[in-house]
Amino acid sequence: MNLSGTLQKAIVWLGEPASASNFVTDQMLRQLASQGIIDYDTQTKAVTFTDLGKQVYRELVGHWPKRNT
Repeated sequence: MNLSGTLQKAIVWLGEPASASNFVTDQMLRQLASQGIIDYDTQTKAVTFTDLGKQVYRELVGHWPKRNT
């Protein structure tokens, strides 16, 4: 999957414990959702990884996501 560096970082941030430096914008979430990586509810702002997203995360980081699964 061809993702920009910013979207790759967003995927990693979504799977790791939250911190002030790990900020994922609404636009990033919408882009990831449009590529089938996450399910994003724009009303509640709830995010969960899809099976594809979990696999992409694992390929980027080396382990399964710890959040939003």
